[in-house]
Amino acid sequence: MTLIGPAMQGPEHNQCNRSRRPSERGARVRAGLSLALVLVTLSACGTDAGPATASPRVDEASGSPAGESAANVLRMTIDGREWVADSALFGAVHPPGYDRAVLIAGSLGPKDRDEQAFNINLYGIDAPGVVHVRSGASDASAAQLSNPAPGLYLAGGVLGYDLQVDLIDFAADPVLVRARFSGTLTANDGTELKIRDGSFFYAEPPLR
Repeated sequence: MTLIGPAMQGPEHNQCNRSRRPSERGARVRAGLSLALVLVTLSACGTDAGPATASPRVDEASGSPAGESAANVLRMTIDGREWVADSALFGAVHPPGYDRAVLIAGSLGPKDRDEQAFNINLYGIDAPGVVHVRSGASDASAAQLSNPAPGLYLAGGVLGYDLQVDLIDFAADPVLVRARFSGTLTANDGTELKIRDGSFFYAEPPLR
């Protein structure tokens, strides 16, 4: 199994240097794209997570205990457009070999070169709470989306990101991740995509 590891998300890779030649910048974009697609394969694999657990918190929006959801879901709006993952939905808590990671992933669209694969990788997570995921941070947490719109190949990743993630609840065995998020992802044309109303719920097995 292959995960996006912290070594691939170091500070020197988290910002887009607009002064670079187009060919070099294109190579960095292609490298980021390959990272964006890696987690898609994990949805078909189990994760031997450690025994980490966290005490459930109440979901302020619904007033219900966190974790009471009918189905796994990853959704958000991108510049006002609704985006809902329709495949490769995946969550992991403290997978072996990674620094207390919580992983969020999902894809939209056909399995071809235009597939929109989204992921947020959080590192150093011990308890629920708000995590600021931004380029250049020392904790190596990262976020990215491939093919967000025609002509755009990558947003976030090596190009830049600034998200606030409210990690509401998580557990490793059985896997449970519930979170909200919002912020911006920088695209390969230099524009910032506004991410709003992001929400993620994932449980293994899915709750009924």
